[in-house]
Amino acid sequence: MSNGFFVIVGEIVGAPFTVPAQNVTLEGATPVQVRWVRLDGVENYLDWTGATAWRVALPLHRGKNLLNLQFLDYDKNLVGTASIEVTAPLGTGVSGWKSYPAK
Repeated sequence: MSNGFFVIVGEIVGAPFTVPAQNVTLEGATPVQVRWVRLDGVENYLDWTGATAWRVALPLHRGKNLLNLQFLDYDKNLVGTASIEVTAPLGTGVSGWKSYPAK
């Protein structure tokens, strides 16, 4: 889904999609000042694959997951948001999030 400069690429750009596992790797594009993405209070460092292109692996719950992502700068200030729906099989997935402090 696109929100200004914040684009998440799935099988079809921004369209809901299904994965066969308990996690998903999202790819997208953001302004260069973005370094982190926050999901459900957990901050994940983006793996940069190009000047504005990134990817990040995220855990999923069983069934439909509405991923509301918050993009953060170096100082973890909010820069923008985007969301996408990803469905994981009912037989897989995590039962709860576990937060690890960012280093």
